[in-house]
Amino acid sequence: MAGHRVYDIHLMDFLVKWLPKGKFSTSLKTHLKMSDVEVLSAIRKACENKRSKEHVLARRIQSREHFRRFYEAAPSDKEGGKLIPGKAIAEAAEMQFGANLIRYDYIPPKSTAPIFPVLIYDGKIESSLQRSQILARMPEIGVDNVYCDKSIQADAIAWREQNKNTVLGL
Repeated sequence: MAGHRVYDIHLMDFLVKWLPKGKFSTSLKTHLKMSDVEVLSAIRKACENKRSKEHVLARRIQSREHFRRFYEAAPSDKEGGKLIPGKAIAEAAEMQFGANLIRYDYIPPKSTAPIFPVLIYDGKIESSLQRSQILARMPEIGVDNVYCDKSIQADAIAWREQNKNTVLGL
């Protein structure tokens, strides 16, 4: 999942730079003319043209030079009082390495248990959460990761090892 998430981040970065005013058109006619083909073609062209303002962003996608994860929040990282520890790590890492070399990814925790109707032997219908102990106890899943350019990955990991406890107040 993490590998796919960072490509989503790189795609968003590319689109913000490539699209007019950094956004898709709200004109229905214009919007419907845009497809994956146009976006992928623009990525390829920008990757091939080293003078393109989107070159570096496109290269991360096209040439698989994506950022690497160097921090993933663990439950114990919240013990210092930081409820979103990845954000604190990302902000400190941006100050250390520069915002252009760090990307932060956060999705709040949410229940992953699927809720669906279950037909019981007597013809009644109940919620899947009422019928399954396993589904009822599924933990919430969220994302709180920090990524860095692969050129600084070793340095970022070493920095994290030295600074994580201080940054998170552990």
